[in-house]
Amino acid sequence: MTTNNLLDGKIVLNVDDEDDILDTLEDLLPMCETVRAGDYYTAMELLASRRFDLAILDIMGVSGYELLENLRS
Repeated sequence: MTTNNLLDGKIVLNVDDEDDILDTLEDLLPMCETVRAGDYYTAMELLASRRFDLAILDIMGVSGYELLENLRS
């Protein structure tokens, strides 16, 4: 019996200023291609250069609300 996971093969942008959080997200998402950004500017460059299926954003350390606004436009 095969189980299909909705996250299989998805490209996920993880944005956080804490390396341990980024490491944990990678550990929790082995079925995905994960791309990490440790600051707002790196995240913006990545968002401008490629497409992501999902983004996990830290709110405080990397201006997550501002990143979210940029994702919406």
